Amino acid sequence: MNIIAALLGGSSVYRPAEGDSGQRSRDWDGALIVARKIDIFTLVNEHRSSLMAMLDIEHEEHPSLQVPSPTIARWNDFDAVRFAGFTNAGKKKSVKILSMESFSSPTNTTLNILSFKDKRIFDSSTPQGKIYHRVRQASRIEDGLCILHDQLIFKAETGFCAHGNDAGVAGFGPTADLLMSGVWIIGDATYGQSIQSRILRCYAAVAGRHATVETMARFPRFSHAHRQWLSDRLLGLNAAIRIPARCECIIGDDVFLFGSNHRVASKIDSKVQCQERRLPPEYQFNKEVVKLLQGPVIQPSIFSSNSTNWTITLAPPQGTDLEAVKLFCKRSNFAQHERAIAEQAAIFYPHIQIPSVAPSGDLLYPHFEGKSEAERRLSFIRAGRSDWRLSASIMEIEMIRAEDMLRAYRRSLEGSIKSESTSGSRPIDRFYHTRLIDNARFKKFYSDGVEIHGRVLPLTTFLSLRLKVNGHFYPSLNEISLQAARVLHPEATSLLQAFGLGDAHCANVMVSGSRGLDNRRELLYVDYDAAGYHSVVLDLAKPFYNDIFFETLYADLIQDLPAIQYTLNGEANLIEINMSTASQDQLASGILNIKRRYLMEPLFEFLGGDRGGGLGEHIPQFAYALFSCACLARNFKGQWASLFRNIAVGVMFSQAKNLEGIWACCRMLGFH
Repeated sequence: MNIIAALLGGSSVYRPAEGDSGQRSRDWDGALIVARKIDIFTLVNEHRSSLMAMLDIEHEEHPSLQVPSPTIARWNDFDAVRFAGFTNAGKKKSVKILSMESFSSPTNTTLNILSFKDKRIFDSSTPQGKIYHRVRQASRIEDGLCILHDQLIFKAETGFCAHGNDAGVAGFGPTADLLMSGVWIIGDATYGQSIQSRILRCYAAVAGRHATVETMARFPRFSHAHRQWLSDRLLGLNAAIRIPARCECIIGDDVFLFGSNHRVASKIDSKVQCQERRLPPEYQFNKEVVKLLQGPVIQPSIFSSNSTNWTITLAPPQGTDLEAVKLFCKRSNFAQHERAIAEQAAIFYPHIQIPSVAPSGDLLYPHFEGKSEAERRLSFIRAGRSDWRLSASIMEIEMIRAEDMLRAYRRSLEGSIKSESTSGSRPIDRFYHTRLIDNARFKKFYSDGVEIHGRVLPLTTFLSLRLKVNGHFYPSLNEISLQAARVLHPEATSLLQAFGLGDAHCANVMVSGSRGLDNRRELLYVDYDAAGYHSVVLDLAKPFYNDIFFETLYADLIQDLPAIQYTLNGEANLIEINMSTASQDQLASGILNIKRRYLMEPLFEFLGGDRGGGLGEHIPQFAYALFSCACLARNFKGQWASLFRNIAVGVMFSQAKNLEGIWACCRMLGFH
């Protein structure tokens, strides 16, 4: 079968004393090495029964898995294949099938793995018990499969220590960790040590130090004997790797490690089919049924809009074998428009529901069992930010959202940029231009004035005062709003249009409470009122601000935020705001990295060259859109500290002229 080396990992190796009993002993993982990539195709597609017999697999995890042949474009998208199944006793076994060609280039650090199981967060812990998440993106493709963008080495975004050295924590990627920690059954001297030496050199180049047993993600699961054996092995392999003398500083505040080559996901041309949900056509809404459609009104979530919603259970049609269905009902003045835009959204986005329209005009959606991502995020915060499983799950959903948005933008931008003028308002403009005209939103929220420590300032006075945030001077809100209204005018933002949901922040994403066989949680995008073709940077703005600055936007719901002071300097006609930038929101830092690495940078790269020169010239639109999200999205009347938190962030972003200015603002606000 052309297998030249094989490695066994899992608890049967790491903790052999447990035998076949206990939960951990059922962890059986391995790697098969073939000489060439074409041998992976031959092994899985043509010698499948022999492969299953060798692994003692009776039932495949994904029987329809077929390795793409060299004659189709998909061949270039993967380097390795994950093959898994179950024994007759129900024991799960999986192997990564790799070729030596993946390790032939000293500059290649990426392993794109064809897989049925979609796992994007790989957890590990230090000997002291600190949890780290290795974050790897994936691209879903056809036939229920995905490409896992694994990499040899993952690293935190900490930055530099006091001595000027890169001091972030580094660790092996999931596949590299398996290859470093397992036991070579065959081919060790010829191939195994060569592969491990290649990985160790890559680790030393990224981390600036030798790898140790404690570097491995599976370290806490190792028996004493396995730790000693690996320590001796690393000592011999590391001896040939020279590292310049340097300090040993490691800044260990980060909890998320990312691959060093983070743009791999942008290269996948995904043809995944949209997974729309709609009510079966057999359910007819006659007069008798319509009488049952009104149910108890759902109490709105703090993150929901002002629409009226309720749920009902609809009996199955007589004479059919269909089951009763639970429906989510929504009263809307624009029911036909919402249905039409949902149909269009399903062309570009997976996880879209298509509503039915009842004779009453109400929208009827199949009910989704789950919570919004915003509710899950708030639960994480209120529980002390210590539930690492929930934080990992939130990051995982964020990666799927980045993948979905990037795919939708690429599909709708493919070919030529939409360049026709769009005079008049589009649905998304109500978040930006409409709110800025004549300070409409400020007047709606704060017509009675703004209070600063007992003194109420008339709105006109408040808007005319200059601002000083953390020692830096900024124009007044009046001046910023006037400029923002010009920059965000519909005609000014009519170029570089893509199809987007318009309002796809975490409060409009529903997530199921359980995982499927492929490790995925069911996901659903809701609220398509602002969806359509519009400026791509406007589409990016609300998810960027609402998701990354979640704790700022919802500061009134969160108690333990960094300190803020705001004062009125009447003599200088100035409002001074001093806000701590010691961010404790590590989850938000992780989300920022995902949006930057897996959405914005790949999108900028895609739009370069003959696609309109990239997004650089559109960054001022993005900056002013962030200002609008910060200052005009929520009414903070009576919650004045929350108002000034968001004003501080919004005015900082408003002055950014380029992408580096956006990232500089994030750094100044405590994110990295």
